[in-house]
Amino acid sequence: MPASVGAYEVELSRASALPESAREREFRAGRDAAHAALRRLHVRGEVGRRSDRTPAWPAGSTGSIAHCPHLAVAVTAVRTEMSGIGVDVEDLDSVGPDLASVVLTDAEERRGASAHADLLAAMFSMKEASYKCWYPLTGVVLDFTDIEVSIDVTAGSFCAEMVTPALRRPSHVLACGRFVTVGGHVYSAAWIDAARGDLPIVGATGCRDVSHNL
Repeated sequence: MPASVGAYEVELSRASALPESAREREFRAGRDAAHAALRRLHVRGEVGRRSDRTPAWPAGSTGSIAHCPHLAVAVTAVRTEMSGIGVDVEDLDSVGPDLASVVLTDAEERRGASAHADLLAAMFSMKEASYKCWYPLTGVVLDFTDIEVSIDVTAGSFCAEMVTPALRRPSHVLACGRFVTVGGHVYSAAWIDAARGDLPIVGATGCRDVSHNL
């Protein structure tokens, strides 16, 4: 991932000193990770919430937050470098074969992606991260099968392409990204360079720097 990106994760403690639900604990951990990532870029300000409940980032920045039952992760970037960035983290065993028909396009099915549990989880995560790039810029909701990913396993990279003709921009490439599997989790990060002009723009304790992983 480019050096101009901040990436942090926060481990979720099963026991909390606060009387909060698992959802509240995940939300708080995600915000802790986001603020730590912003500090890495020397960006001031708090992460708010938009009317659609997605994060509202401080002026001049963009970012993404994700969590699973065990940890939360956030990435941030300055808008002069990236117009969109997305992150996702999943437990490798959380995406079962029953989801293959929801996650994969016909072409991905023919390539045998559904036969490998870890690969299916990774592709789920890559598409989630890519969607998080797209939605804040366009306001357009996508299904998993609107996106198709090509993966370079050796390099730990992927390319997400828009395969629904009505949603394509001049470039059918939605986002580029990287992924890594470690500790029973798959992390994916995707981004859209600020130089691209074919996407209309609308509208802590326990922190650990994970930029080197992504």
